Amino acid sequence: MAPMQHVQLNPAGAGRTQERAPEVKAALANRLSRLAGQILGVRGMVERDAHCSDIVVQCQAVASAISSLERELVADYARGEFARKVQTGDPKAVQEFMWTLRRLLN
Repeated sequence: MAPMQHVQLNPAGAGRTQERAPEVKAALANRLSRLAGQILGVRGMVERDAHCSDIVVQCQAVASAISSLERELVADYARGEFARKVQTGDPKAVQEFMWTLRRLLN
């Protein structure tokens, strides 16, 4: 068995793209719009001097929505680009996917 090759990943993703099906892109955009609204709502609560615990509850809702978005992004990647990379024998595919999963789970 050949030794595992170290792959330099680009966490910032400068210049990398990933095609998404139009319905996936629309669903992600919809989630992001809701998130933007939630964040604006939290800002409004701060501006109105809402109680700390009420703001924290809303922040937890935002964090949960972000986690859900992340899971959907990774699932879409696994079903599409990652699967294609594995089928074509891309040696970086698994290492890139594992890096992404570790980021998601931490």
